[in-house]
Amino acid sequence: PNNTNNINNIFSNEKITERSDNSENDDNLQNNEQTIHDLSRIIDINSNEYNFSSKTSINIFLDYIDNILKLESMCLILKESLALREDITFKELFCLFDYHKNKNISIHEFKKVCKNTFGLYPTTDQVRLIFRRYDINKDEKLDLKEFLNMISPIKKEYVSVLFGDKRIQKPFKTELSEKSKKIIENLTKAIILNETNYYEIREKMRINNFNKNEVWNILMQFSKNKNYLNRKNFDKFLKAHSYYLTSYEIDIIFNKFDFDKDAHFNFDDFKHEFHY
Repeated sequence: PNNTNNINNIFSNEKITERSDNSENDDNLQNNEQTIHDLSRIIDINSNEYNFSSKTSINIFLDYIDNILKLESMCLILKESLALREDITFKELFCLFDYHKNKNISIHEFKKVCKNTFGLYPTTDQVRLIFRRYDINKDEKLDLKEFLNMISPIKKEYVSVLFGDKRIQKPFKTELSEKSKKIIENLTKAIILNETNYYEIREKMRINNFNKNEVWNILMQFSKNKNYLNRKNFDKFLKAHSYYLTSYEIDIIFNKFDFDKDAHFNFDDFKHEFHY
């Protein structure tokens, strides 16, 4: 992918011009805009200032965890905002990106909808980074389940709202409200920015000789199974390295390594996250 100095090209120049007084949803839209600006600032910091030199592989890994919390925490704000919208379901959003209506989303379709609907211009390489994370069966397409993994919040109270029968099976609307459209646009930006940023960080890790095998062997010291790490094992590892995180923060981090979403991650999952 292109250097992160070029990723601002995905942004449109449009601003929110309409606000309804005393509207909580409109306030959320303004907050989402600030979230995008904050996300861009963090990317600039990581790309231009962050330095892994003279650090051990385990310390580089812990720094990577810090970056996950910074980036994903902001992205989840947008996912939660979208989850609370009553005028669109996640099934409808999938149908919006499924341009050819064949029950999956290709890289071409993703780019086409970004451009035609949201005025965003991600490169093919940037979209491939997204698909690399969420395309679990590796068919270069996102089915409904894979798409939901990409846009769903982590908190259970939001998930229960999203996956209720009425929300998931509600008939598709042809018109999308401007408020929901802006949230989706911002979330799409954030997902693109996140994956581009992870790529840049992994490149810095590679240059500084990050050793995946060494870190995995340390992680396995906290696992009775010795083949995979569950959430409890991962929490023990974090605490052993003076990382005392909330349950939600652990969920955010663990979710990035649990590639196939089976409540644990093995060495293949771990390697997948750090594939260069």
